[in-house]
Amino acid sequence: MSAEFAIGEMTRFETAEDGSSVRLDMEDVSGRSVSLHMPLECLNRLIMTLPGMVRRALQLRHRDPSLRIVYPVAQFQVELAGDFETHILTLETPDGFSASFGLTEEQCREIATDRRCESTRKLRAN
Repeated sequence: MSAEFAIGEMTRFETAEDGSSVRLDMEDVSGRSVSLHMPLECLNRLIMTLPGMVRRALQLRHRDPSLRIVYPVAQFQVELAGDFETHILTLETPDGFSASFGLTEEQCREIATDRRCESTRKLRAN
């Protein structure tokens, strides 16, 4: 048996004191409170799936397979992980959304030498 809810708004979230799970509090379209409780592993799988879900819905809505959501970066940070090989790149938007990515030394060099941003600036100047 499965339950389906038409969610109108997410009202808040709560994290278990030991970090093992989260609870999302929402209201359905009728104004009734609904809570979704999930372990951290499930939340991580959901987070990894959400960008693809949003991209697909946006492309279908506008009938344009090239569309994607692009977030502005307000700040970034690069750190060296505990293995002393992985570089952690954290990107943060102006509203506080952030995501971290693990990069190899080679990937860092590729980003640093990528000329596409430079060629885009030249196109705008003309």
